[in-house]
Amino acid sequence: MSSFGLRLFMLSEFITQVVALTNVERANEGLQPLTLNSQLSATAQGHSEDMAVNDFFSHTGLDGDRLGDRAEQNNYDYRALGENIAAGQRTPAQVVQAWINSPGHRENILNPNFTEIGIGYEFLANDRGEVNFNHYWTQVFGRPAATSANNVNNNSVSIDNNVDVAAANESESNAPATNVSESSGFSSAELSGNADTSEGLNSPIFRLQNRDQPGNYLYVGESERNSIRQNNPNFQEEGFAFNVGAEANDDLVGMYRFQNLTRPGTYLFVGEAERNSINQNFSDTFVEEGLAFNVIEAGSGIGESIYRLQNTNQPGTYLFVDQTELGSIQQSFSNFVNEGVAFEI
Repeated sequence: MSSFGLRLFMLSEFITQVVALTNVERANEGLQPLTLNSQLSATAQGHSEDMAVNDFFSHTGLDGDRLGDRAEQNNYDYRALGENIAAGQRTPAQVVQAWINSPGHRENILNPNFTEIGIGYEFLANDRGEVNFNHYWTQVFGRPAATSANNVNNNSVSIDNNVDVAAANESESNAPATNVSESSGFSSAELSGNADTSEGLNSPIFRLQNRDQPGNYLYVGESERNSIRQNNPNFQEEGFAFNVGAEANDDLVGMYRFQNLTRPGTYLFVGEAERNSINQNFSDTFVEEGLAFNVIEAGSGIGESIYRLQNTNQPGTYLFVDQTELGSIQQSFSNFVNEGVAFEI
């Protein structure tokens, strides 16, 4: 067998094994298996090759493309997407175990919304760049768009005030954190978050994008996230955004959620002072839905800053990002204007 033929055989075997091992994990949790999709595989393989050849390890390509861009380039019409990447693991068993050991990656693998999968693997023997792991892996998860038009309710979803953390998290916005895996490699899941910076911040918030109005985001806690998955498929989950506080304490301040009445299904999160101003002066545009979560007050310097960006293409709609994602967005998306630090985590 020629070296090229051997490479294709190894790639095929690795893809088969990664899919099988992934489906074993899903079966253990009572979930349906994922079906290998050629368009998602082309998306995943292209990204693995791109990382290997162009010497980087990120969900964002050097040209600024994101997962959604790559899927669309491969003609995959999707309702939901997710991505895991890794580097350095030599075998399918090692890379799947590394993903399973990481909560963010495991969440993608066990996401019941996904029905299809694509796998990419690139081996670069002479890997001499700054990023030199030789082995580059990508998992892309998808759920195809419905073949018939959906009758989707764009109205507000209810939030449990002071109980569930309801409000905030990754379209493909937050730059992913890179974590050392237990198999001597690195792995990253699209929108994995940072460690807590305050004792009271231990409740996860997830980011969803309104597919009916691209560029508009909703941030929700675990309970509301599950409700949206079941009842509001027009919101595409992008992953974990950040940790917040479910309970108030002396070190935390409340953030409140407002829905934009002129653009149903789009939301704004504000602190106490801005909350009062909006209720007094903009009640015809924004309706308050209640306390969403608790965070560190902006300007304290205790935690990591989270910035609020307004989408100027659709005024009155907002995105919340950390410092890393802020830099990426400012370089690539001039329609998002930085309004400053909203809060800290």
